[in-house]
Amino acid sequence: MSLLEVNDLKVTYAGSPPVQAVDGVSFKLDIGQNLGIVGESGCGKTTVAKTLMKLLPRPARIAGGSIRWDGTELLDLSPEALNAVRWKDIALVPQSAMNSLDPVYRLRDQIVEAIQAHDPMSKKEAETRAESLCQLVGIAPQRLNDYPHQLSGGMKQRLVIAMALALNPRLIIADEPTTALDVIVQDRILKQIIELQKQFGFAMVYISHDIGVIAETCDLVAVMYAGKFAEFGPIGDVLKRPAHPYTMGLKNAFPDIRHPHRLISIPGHPPKLAPPPTGCRFASRCPFATERCTSEEPPLVQVRPGHYAACHYVDKAEEMLNLAGNEATWNPESATRDTFASPMNGTSPHG
Repeated sequence: MSLLEVNDLKVTYAGSPPVQAVDGVSFKLDIGQNLGIVGESGCGKTTVAKTLMKLLPRPARIAGGSIRWDGTELLDLSPEALNAVRWKDIALVPQSAMNSLDPVYRLRDQIVEAIQAHDPMSKKEAETRAESLCQLVGIAPQRLNDYPHQLSGGMKQRLVIAMALALNPRLIIADEPTTALDVIVQDRILKQIIELQKQFGFAMVYISHDIGVIAETCDLVAVMYAGKFAEFGPIGDVLKRPAHPYTMGLKNAFPDIRHPHRLISIPGHPPKLAPPPTGCRFASRCPFATERCTSEEPPLVQVRPGHYAACHYVDKAEEMLNLAGNEATWNPESATRDTFASPMNGTSPHG
C-alpha cells in the first residue's frame, strides 16, 4: 500500500461553464520518494497541491476522484478528522513565506501556537522544539524573538520550512518554496531540504515551474499541462528521453550550463479550460500535431517501465526529440514543421 495514492482527481473552479483546472490526475507516492510537478503558470500545479490537503479557495470544487492517505480516503474525512492529519502527517511549505507569517506576532509565539494547536505539549516544550527547529535550518534561536519583517527573505523561507517539520510529518508539500529567492539562497535552501529529508525520511511533493530545481530534488516527475499530466516517470527517463513534445519544449527553454544551447521558447499560450479543447490540449502549440491530435484525446500510455506519456506518437519520440532541438521546428510557418507533419498526417503515425 502506498503512502499517498491519488486516482483520477478532478477539480473545477466556478464559472459558466466551470474551469476544469485539474482533470484526471493520478499518481502514487511511497515514503521517502520525491515527486516533482512541473509546468507553466496556470497548468494546475498549485491546485493539485492544495487539493491534497483540502485547502482549496471557495470558488474551487473537487469534482471527482480519490485521495487515499495511508489507506484512508481523505475526501471522506470530517473537518475535525482532516485537521488531525494536516501538519502532523501532511505539512505544507507555501509559495510566499511572508504571507504565511503574521507580521504583528513574534516568530516564537507563532511557532509555539502552531505546535500546540496540533500537539498537547506544554509551552516550554513547544519553545524548546521551536528553538531546535531553528537550529536545524541554520537560524540562531534568539531570532525567534524577532518579527517577520526583521528577517531576510531566505531566513523567512527557512523558518516556514522549519514550521512544516515541527511535528515530523511523513509528507511535505512544497509549493514553489524558493521561487521568490535569488539563485544563491535558493541553492542553499534546496540543499538544506535534501539534507533534512535524509535525516527525517519524509516523502515530498515539490511544485515548480523550474525543471532544474525538480531535477535536483526529485526522483519522480510529472509534467503537467492544462490540467493533465502530459508525462510522468523517473526523473532520469523523462528528462533524458522525453516522449511528449511539451516536455521536449520545456527542456529546450531551460538553460543548462553543462550543455550550452540556444534557448527555444514554445510559441503560443495554454488553452482556456472553460471548457477545455477536444483532443490533445497541447495540439495548438505542438509542431508535430496531426488531425488526430485535435479530435482524439491521447491516453497516458507506458513508454518504458514506470514512464508514461499522453501522446498518440510516442513511438516517434526519438525522431521528435531530434527535431525539437531545432528552433525552426517550433515556427508554425517553417518547412521543417510541414515536412515532419506530412508523414504523420492522419490517424496513424506511420501515415
